[in-house]
Parts: sequence; C-alpha cells; structure tokens
Amino acid sequence: MSKSNPDCLSMSMDERVAAACRDAGRQAIEVAERTGTEIVIWRGGKIVRLTAPEARAEFNQKQDRSLGPGVTDQTD
Repeated sequence: MSKSNPDCLSMSMDERVAAACRDAGRQAIEVAERTGTEIVIWRGGKIVRLTAPEARAEFNQKQDRSLGPGVTDQTD
C-alpha cells in the first residue's frame, strides 16, 4: 500500500503520474538489488537487460538531471 503524500495535493495529474513512475522504477531497482536479478527495459525498439547497479546508476543520473543543478533527491 502506498503512503499518502501531503505534497501530492498541490501536484498536477501529470506530476502525480511522473512521481508514481519514478517510485515504481525505484522499487523495481530495489527488488533487483535484493534478489540479484536484472532490470529489463525497452530502449530504442529493443529489449535491454541491465544489472541492478547499472539501472541504479542510470536512474540516479536521470533524477539528478531532472532536478536541476545543485539539487539532489532526498527520498532515498
């Protein structure tokens, strides 16, 4: 069950969907790290398999870019 986020009330539907997708990605990586399994994604019309550390690095890099310079995601 997901936790209620008071900030969610001020977010647009697009922002809520994006936040839910980020959370799902973060959870998938956590499961892969715990179980030693790969993350399978669709990229450029092909199936791509990433190790959990590769997926974590890409995820963090994309989050850093989306938050802007000097801003870090404090949800970890």
